[in-house]
Amino acid sequence: MPQLSHSLENPVLSEQNAETTADEPTEGSSAAPTEEQQQFDRELRAQVQLAIEAAEDRKAENTQAFFVGEVMGITDWFVVTSASNTRQVRAIVDNIEEELTELLGVKPIAVEGLDSLDWVLMDFGGFVVHVFHHELRSYYNLERLWSDVPRFEPVSA
Repeated sequence: MPQLSHSLENPVLSEQNAETTADEPTEGSSAAPTEEQQQFDRELRAQVQLAIEAAEDRKAENTQAFFVGEVMGITDWFVVTSASNTRQVRAIVDNIEEELTELLGVKPIAVEGLDSLDWVLMDFGGFVVHVFHHELRSYYNLERLWSDVPRFEPVSA
């Protein structure tokens, strides 16, 4: 498993390139990732970073990102964050969607959990955002579930 530092600025693996980093050839081959793959990774990192910043702008707590691309075939990143009440969960979800749509033109493919606001899942394709109410986050403890994948703190502005 490649080592990722605690920064979104480092090479990230894409769904198309789950075995390599930007400067690591595929095992058994000498080919480096294509410019298209590197561009995809940069764009995805920018989206994840903006989602993290948008959550934290609405006072999200303990926001973490996990690279799950090597163990899940459906997405590359999980962003996990929480709030102390359902109104705050809604504010975080709304701000993430608004910021990504306005600044990057990215809309979620699906959003689930808006009826209860205990756990809202926002699927953006290359990454999934989980916004939890504190109690439910403690119960499911995704950090423990994904303890063996690279994780990092967001880059400070």
